Amino acid sequence: MNRLKLACLILYLLSGALFVIGFIYSFTPKILPYHVNFLGKTHEQLDPKIRDLLIQSLRAGGAFLFSIGTVLILLTKKLSLENNNWIRWTFLLMIWIFCWPILRVTFTVGFDAPWYLFLAMIILSLVAFILSKQEKH
Repeated sequence: MNRLKLACLILYLLSGALFVIGFIYSFTPKILPYHVNFLGKTHEQLDPKIRDLLIQSLRAGGAFLFSIGTVLILLTKKLSLENNNWIRWTFLLMIWIFCWPILRVTFTVGFDAPWYLFLAMIILSLVAFILSKQEKH
């Protein structure tokens, strides 16, 4: 497998993960277990307005993740067809601009939040960026 194909495989996995996480968050009926641990209250114990605000925020975040995943899948397809520096930089910047703040937030929520997913995305996006670098002839 050449370097570009390996980079694209990594990028498809990252994009797909964002797509799936976004889908889950978009349709979640309750706050997630790590939110319960952070708040110290179950979904049912929350004030109804607070509960609705949290659920709508999760769904909006899910839609955001879903849309980023979709765009990154399309960018990866374009990268596989034409290895172009603007695609590499765009992918890296989109992942990093999104994942660094989310990583910080997940650390604030606690170590049972999925911080490791976002750290892995940051590292893997850098690996893919390096792998996809065009060789100079």
